[in-house]
Amino acid sequence: MSFNKKFLSVFWKCLIIFGIIGALITGIIIYALAVSDSGVDYSSVGLNFSSVIYYTDGEGNEVEYDQVYGEQNRLWADISDMPEYLPQAFVAIEDERFYKHFGFDLPRTIKATFNYIIKRDSSFGGSTINQQLVKNITGYDDTTAKRKIIEIIRAIDMDRKLSKTQILELYLNTIYLSQGCNGVETAANKYFGKPVSDLTLAESASIAGITQYPTRYDPILNPEANKEKQELVLKKMLELEMISQEEYDEAIAEELNIQNNDTKDALSTQSYYTDHVIEEVIPILQKELAINKTMATQMIYRGGLQIYTTVEPKVQKAIDEIFSNPSKTIKFDESNPIQAAIIVIDPYTGQIKGVGGGLGKKTSERTLNRATMTLRQPGSSIKPLSVYAPGFEYKKFTPSTLFVDEAYSVGNHTIKNYYDGYRGTMTVKYAVEQSVNTVAAKALEKLGLQKSYDFLTHNLNFTSIDSRDKAYSPLALGGLTKGVSVLEMTAAYSAFVNKGIYTHPYTVEMIKDNDGKVIYEHNKKSNVAMSESTAATTLSVLKSVVDYGTGTPARLSNVPAGGKTGTTDDDKDRWFMGVTPYYAAGVWVGYDEPKTITGYGVNPAVALWKAVMQKSHDGLKYKQFDISKSAASAVNMCMDSGKLATDMCYQDYRGSRVVTEYVGVSNLTNETCDLHKYVQVDKTTGKIAGPECNLSDVEMRVQPQTGTEEICTHSSAPDIEPEIPIQ
Repeated sequence: MSFNKKFLSVFWKCLIIFGIIGALITGIIIYALAVSDSGVDYSSVGLNFSSVIYYTDGEGNEVEYDQVYGEQNRLWADISDMPEYLPQAFVAIEDERFYKHFGFDLPRTIKATFNYIIKRDSSFGGSTINQQLVKNITGYDDTTAKRKIIEIIRAIDMDRKLSKTQILELYLNTIYLSQGCNGVETAANKYFGKPVSDLTLAESASIAGITQYPTRYDPILNPEANKEKQELVLKKMLELEMISQEEYDEAIAEELNIQNNDTKDALSTQSYYTDHVIEEVIPILQKELAINKTMATQMIYRGGLQIYTTVEPKVQKAIDEIFSNPSKTIKFDESNPIQAAIIVIDPYTGQIKGVGGGLGKKTSERTLNRATMTLRQPGSSIKPLSVYAPGFEYKKFTPSTLFVDEAYSVGNHTIKNYYDGYRGTMTVKYAVEQSVNTVAAKALEKLGLQKSYDFLTHNLNFTSIDSRDKAYSPLALGGLTKGVSVLEMTAAYSAFVNKGIYTHPYTVEMIKDNDGKVIYEHNKKSNVAMSESTAATTLSVLKSVVDYGTGTPARLSNVPAGGKTGTTDDDKDRWFMGVTPYYAAGVWVGYDEPKTITGYGVNPAVALWKAVMQKSHDGLKYKQFDISKSAASAVNMCMDSGKLATDMCYQDYRGSRVVTEYVGVSNLTNETCDLHKYVQVDKTTGKIAGPECNLSDVEMRVQPQTGTEEICTHSSAPDIEPEIPIQ
């Protein structure tokens, strides 16, 4: 092929390509200018105002609770505080016609497209500073034509809404500059150990050179490549007459003192509650404003948001006081500190009232929150959720159903109790009170693994439990694959107080921008987890745990309480999940690196729960759990049989064996106790009188009669043969 033919071929290809590109871009421009809004609120993102967190007091007033400002690795710098040559360096190397175009640069885009199609060279970027900022804000970076079109439209929209100075300031504070640095202030601290205002021209060009390929031009990882790019930036600035030849020569000659400094700002010690609010707000902003996580976080710290929350200051204060100084409540060795977490929820609304993510003084913000971020094994505290409530719901058993505590195995695994040996026949209610593992496993067998698993994951919305947990050890004993969070557990227990309704827990009621425009309003999300009757039945059983069982140290002086203890087999996790007529609260105790907990008598989770709840309830009116008569009835039950009490149960020689409790109507039994009977007992031996006992040594006594009592024998015959008791 001759030279002329080759030339014509290339010429026509280029002409067609430019025609297509020109038509496409023209269409984009016309459309972008026609639309009024791209759906992204750029103005809110670029502010430098602290956000304020509010709560509603008892009189309905919005009261300031906390302010949010200053985030590590993202220090804001006003453009007026930057040396003039710093933004110039970025404009020179990234977008030299920044001040002339209206969002995107047509010649630059055509050149970049031509290089990519003809030369297969993508090293020349076609994106303007506006387009790069759009990508940083939205996180939308797919390598597709659709993404590029949307990016251009949004870049034009941005140019209409913000001034060039605002765009450049926002860009310089959000651009990623390697080593975890977002923004020029953080980069200045990281690489040169100084504020951005003190940067030299040479240092400014070094930072600007990082932008296109942060890892390749990282001053710490690749100092030679960074120096090469820095000189390219300076050359471009000289060409554009941003700097003089003398300034250029001095900057080229300056030796860069690259450092590797810790860039963490001096952080506030805001509460764990505020930490959790931030973690909840970030995804809300991402969704509502179509921005990425980085920009959502930036808005919280610099956007002047008004965040209305569900915090109860009295509850949070109780948590902060007790958890920051735990040695007043539990044994606390600072050299080997045990850790703990607590969540307090209003069970009727799902509102999170207080959060404690760790023991000891909190020294930083957005640190590990063990109440929401950590999954641990729940032990026996899972039983009311996985075994007993669903068992009551599906009418597999009632609180009075009898099971035998005896040697029991599932597959190759022998179920063991926390105590030695076995205690024989007992009711479900007593088994819950005493946290008997064998009965829980037997009850689960009667219920069925699938029903238990579905109840947890569907009815009670556990997301940390997966199909691997569909087995006896996880569901009956709490040895789960990944574990559960304190937040998940507390939300699930709330359903027992709220008549069987599960309400998703939350902290954020409303978010407004700095102008008072509503960005987000919370919509309550609930589902029926169980019948009201099942909730009342389970609540009654939980109350008996605190009244008579393993949870007695959790009793409160001013309100009734119910709950369940939990301890794993290896004693690496201890729990107490408790409820009152006002709150549901869950506490976990253990070590961050799991190991056996030793040196505690009373379960430390119970002690912390009681301390926080006692303070939280001080001054509140006494009230009972809200249980409607249509859901449950107050009945007198025999503690030995779990059936309706008779007069005999009151007359047991050990004292009354009767307890009054609420039982769900669907779980009521019509059976009356038949264990307590009059029996003749030999006073000297305490055994049931036999035919050889002397009448003078025999008395009538009411006691449980199961047919297994030992009969007394004597060597001499009695004067009068007593009546043999009925067996």
